[in-house]
Amino acid sequence: MRVCAPFLICCALAAQSDPQPEASFFKGDPKVIMVHAADKARVRDPRNSQLLARWGQVYLAAGDRSRAEDAFGRALREDGDAGAHALITLAWLQNGYKKEALAAFKAMPKDSAFCAEWLARVARRFLEADLEAEAIQAMETAHRLAPSDWEACVEFGRSAVTTKRLELAGTWFFHAVQTRPRDKEVWTRIALAYTGEPR
Repeated sequence: MRVCAPFLICCALAAQSDPQPEASFFKGDPKVIMVHAADKARVRDPRNSQLLARWGQVYLAAGDRSRAEDAFGRALREDGDAGAHALITLAWLQNGYKKEALAAFKAMPKDSAFCAEWLARVARRFLEADLEAEAIQAMETAHRLAPSDWEACVEFGRSAVTTKRLELAGTWFFHAVQTRPRDKEVWTRIALAYTGEPR
């Protein structure tokens, strides 16, 4: 019991030094709230690569680039899977850093079916950020890795419709139909893509 006592004392002190915020805290500055929430989550799982990438996105959105880059670096050192790379790419892109986004994308693994879903997600965001050549490259790679994923084709086509690239949309809707020509869901999703239905 004597050995455990210091440990218990430390736990009690830690609990006292980490009080829960008052309800009014969540009505304050959004940047302060988001960083606090990311920090609280990070303490509980500091080695999860995809979560580290997401927390880096929070820090970047809050204007703390150095903390964002630290979180991104830790994410890649922990695992560096396609998901972590994609989330880092999207974080840079969402915050207006196209050059950094493209560099992060270049380092992303692109060699397995696991990568395909992430590549398709990045492709849509690239298209929406007017990086058309990179978007097409990413989507073509995703399609090569997972040729039966008709949903990825439809969603990329939808992004093309949204960004007024109707010829490109047609190309990817055709890919979707080639995969499942008699599937009513494929045809319905293509129809809805032209209506501007929210995702």
